Amino acid sequence: MSYRDMTFCGFYKGCVNGHTCVRALTLNVRRAAKAAGIPVARFVDPPECFHKPFSPNGESDERNE
Repeated sequence: MSYRDMTFCGFYKGCVNGHTCVRALTLNVRRAAKAAGIPVARFVDPPECFHKPFSPNGESDERNE
């Protein structure tokens, strides 16, 4: 059993969609899990949905190039 029965993403800060991601491992999520006494499941590697922003030279920095 893990908090909210889902896997959270610690990579959200570097992701284009991180600010709206429901799996973002934010400070609020960590605090809520700690208060409930429930462990948090986390991705070990960036998940398939992870997308890096474009680099300044205009090339994609996509993980799966």
